[in-house]
Amino acid sequence: MAVLNTDYASTRISLLNTQGALVRADCVHSMMIGGSGSLTISGDVVLPSQPQRGGEIVLIDRGNSALTFVNPTTCVIDRQMSIKGGTFQRPNPHDVLIVSDSKAYVTRYDKNAAPATPLAAGDDVLIIDPRDGDIAGRIDLSSYASQVGGTAVQARPDRAIIAAGKVVVTLNNINGTFSAIGEGGIVIIDPVTNAVVQHLPLPGVKNCEGMDYVPATKTLLVACNGPFGSIEQTLSSGVAVVNMATTPATLTRVITGVAFNTQPVTFQWVLSLPTAAAPNLMPDATMSTPRVHVYDASGAGAPVKELSFVADTVNGLPPHEIAPY
Repeated sequence: MAVLNTDYASTRISLLNTQGALVRADCVHSMMIGGSGSLTISGDVVLPSQPQRGGEIVLIDRGNSALTFVNPTTCVIDRQMSIKGGTFQRPNPHDVLIVSDSKAYVTRYDKNAAPATPLAAGDDVLIIDPRDGDIAGRIDLSSYASQVGGTAVQARPDRAIIAAGKVVVTLNNINGTFSAIGEGGIVIIDPVTNAVVQHLPLPGVKNCEGMDYVPATKTLLVACNGPFGSIEQTLSSGVAVVNMATTPATLTRVITGVAFNTQPVTFQWVLSLPTAAAPNLMPDATMSTPRVHVYDASGAGAPVKELSFVADTVNGLPPHEIAPY
C-alpha cells in the first residue's frame, strides 16, 4: 500500500506491506529539477480510487496537471505525462483509471472558460494512452450537470472506479465559484465504446465523491459530504447505495448523515467491510502528531488499536491517504 504524506506544499510517498507495516518511508518526494523552479511532484497530489494495471504507483498531480508513474520496487519515477490537452493550464485532475494496456481515463474537474480546442475544455473524462500520454479523445460530461435555481452548474467529474464491468464517475455538480451546489449524481461509461450509457441522479445528497464496490452483490457505495459550511450539511451528506446488478443501475437507498451520529459523512472514502485477516489502517493527519493507526476489527466488538507509527520518518509530513496499488 502507498501512503500519501503531504502538507500541501510538499509531498512524500511511503510504502506499507499487506500487514500494515512500514517498508519504506521515503519512496518518492517533491524535488526541484533542472533549476527551472518546477516541482517534479507538487504539493497537491492524490492517489487513485483503485489499484491500477501493472502494479505501479500512480500519482495524480493536481498542481502540475500530470500523472506520475512510480516503480514501487526501485522507487524510481518511470514516466510522467501531462493531461492538459493543450492550452488548459489547470484542468485539476481528480482520478485515473487504467482500463487496458493502451487506454486510461482521467477525470478533469475544472472547466476551461475559453478552450482553444475541445481537448482543452475540461469538465470531462480525458482518454489517454498510459504508456506514453498520447491523448485519444475525451468524454464531455458538461451536459450531465444538475440544475441549481434553473441554471446548470459544472458537472465536475471527480472519482472513478470499475464496477460490474463499467466505469462509474461521480459528479460533484458545483458552479465555478463554489457558491452553488446541485444534487449528487454518477455517470456510467462503457469502456469499450467510451459512451455514457447512464446518468443516475442521487437525490437528497450533495458533494458526492469517493466510492467502493462490492463484487459479490454488485453493490456500489457512494460517499457524499454535503455542502461545506451549510447548516444542513449533515442532512445533505450520506451514503448512496446503488444496485449495479440491474440494467440500468438503480438507486437502492440513501443513508443520510443523520444516521452517523448527526455528523457529515466524509466525501473522500467509503469502504466495504474488509476480510477478518486484513488490517484496518487510518491516516491521522494531525500536524503535531502525524501517525498511521493500525486497528484490528476482526472481533465482534469495537475495533482495537494495535499500534501507531510515523509513515514519513524523514520530514514528518502528515499522512492523508492510504491506498493499495
